[in-house]
Amino acid sequence: MTRGDLSRLPPQPAARLLGYRLGCPRCCHTTLYVQGDHGLRISEFEGSVSFSQAVRCSHCRVYIRIVGCEATLEEGPDVRPV
Repeated sequence: MTRGDLSRLPPQPAARLLGYRLGCPRCCHTTLYVQGDHGLRISEFEGSVSFSQAVRCSHCRVYIRIVGCEATLEEGPDVRPV
């Protein structure tokens, strides 16, 4: 995956959503975000994806907010240098 790529699991739109893999826009590390994990709700509407809360990259520790397939980064004091 490349920076900012989202990949649905399972990939078939008719199948029940389990989660999304995201290539971190900052460091490119891929992390799986699971529907319902730590209260995360993932919404899909007409090809657009939104997460109910910011998720954290497991490598560089930056917070990533996904709204309408657009990613916004939120850096904090514990973000690792890339």
